[in-house]
Order: sequence, then structure tokens, then C-alpha cells
Amino acid sequence: MPFTVEGIWIEAIGLARKMPFEAVMRMALVGAHERMPAQRAYELGMVSQVVDPPSALREEAQALAEKVARNSPAAMKATKKSLWAALELGLTDACRVGAQHLMSVWGHPDQVEGPRAFVEKRDPQWQDLTPLGPS
Repeated sequence: MPFTVEGIWIEAIGLARKMPFEAVMRMALVGAHERMPAQRAYELGMVSQVVDPPSALREEAQALAEKVARNSPAAMKATKKSLWAALELGLTDACRVGAQHLMSVWGHPDQVEGPRAFVEKRDPQWQDLTPLGPS
């Protein structure tokens, strides 16, 4: 659980790196006394999609998960590591770390399987993450 003061300060610091400052300041100062509509959260980049009607949320989440699952697990792992690291680093260091994560999958069987499956017009048969070591 992240350390919080008055429930939002630490979260607000992270949000200030990805959202308009004024919106983050308002959320931090108003706190639980105001609820943000889902459409406004989407406009500010807090969420990547608004599902309407809400009852379709599980179906939409499942469809998104299936799209992600069609990608190479090794590539997804490297991508997630790169993007999470980028939040903590300046641009130059983030690019350097991202390149290191990209190079970490060079030589992985998926690097050959993806293009081969594309040329052969078939779904790729991805390998597990074992060759990459621990998360």
C-alpha cells in the first residue's frame, strides 16, 4: 500500500507527471468531497477507455486482455519493464533503459516466431518467459 497523507498526496505527485497540473491540484485539494465523472477522467488521461453501458465492462476488459495475450509474453514483459522504468527516469535514461530491455529479448525464440508466423499467415506460437529469468 503506498504511503499517503490525507489519502491522496503521494498519488497526486505521480498523477502530476501524466495529467494537467490544474486537474491534479483540484483533486488533491478537494479530495473525497467531489467525484469525477468517468468521461472527465478519460479526457484527462486517467483512464484509457470509458465503457457504456457499465454492464459491458467485463466483456470489454476480456476483449482487451485477449488482444494483449495474443502478443509475445517476452515482448510484453520487456515493454512493461521499459514503460514502468520510464516513469521514474528522465528521457535520456528512460531511452537507455528501454533499449536494454529491448535487447534483453534479442535471441529469444519469439523474435523469429513472430515474423515467421506473419509471413505464413498463421497465429504465432509464443514461448514461455523461462529464458528471460525472473520478473
